[in-house]
Amino acid sequence: MKKVFLIIITLVLSTLLFACDEGEQPVEEFVLPALQGKTKSEVLSTLSGAPITFTFDEVVAFNIPEDTFVQYGDNLKPGSKVAHGTSIVIYFSVHKNILPDLTGKSQSQVLTTLNNNYKLGTIDVRRVDSDEVEPGYFVGYGNGYVPGYEVPIDSEIIVYIAQEPAANKSAKAPKTSVSCFRKMPKSQRAEQNRVKQVDPISHHLAAGTDPKRLFLSNSTSNSFTTAW
Repeated sequence: MKKVFLIIITLVLSTLLFACDEGEQPVEEFVLPALQGKTKSEVLSTLSGAPITFTFDEVVAFNIPEDTFVQYGDNLKPGSKVAHGTSIVIYFSVHKNILPDLTGKSQSQVLTTLNNNYKLGTIDVRRVDSDEVEPGYFVGYGNGYVPGYEVPIDSEIIVYIAQEPAANKSAKAPKTSVSCFRKMPKSQRAEQNRVKQVDPISHHLAAGTDPKRLFLSNSTSNSFTTAW
């Protein structure tokens, strides 16, 4: 009986393993070829019959001959493996100053992108207050230009970079302390003023003036009524 039971268990496990092996089909992959220097028609010929779908698009690249291959999309490179049926984008060079969207790029990244990939004249960097963009990062173009706008070669471009608004800086600045005299109670200020007032008689006595001379010099005054 035990032998029969073991045979049944063995048959069941064998069936399950076989079913798993049948269900796991190997994924077929296609290796992307190198397309440098090829035009659209040449790329179409190279990829004819390839088990992938693809579309063409353009990217500004003055350092690459116009209308020739620049790169694959999605960070794919020649030699990358993709599954059969994968849809990819293939970019070709265009020699036009089509302003790019530089959102999220710092000032140094903005200048590097514009100077290396475009034929522009002076790039005028200006600061603008912004509560929405992190200080030091791209806000937009001047002169009404927007990403995707084509400008002539050697055009002068204004680029706005965010800075912290002055109002925010003032709010963060430490407040100047109020003088102690302003905070002093009225009674204390009155006492302080009284102490500062000098009694004229005490002042002359402290200076060594003869009391008799002091009396004579002030005999006409109502301040003294008693002789020394």
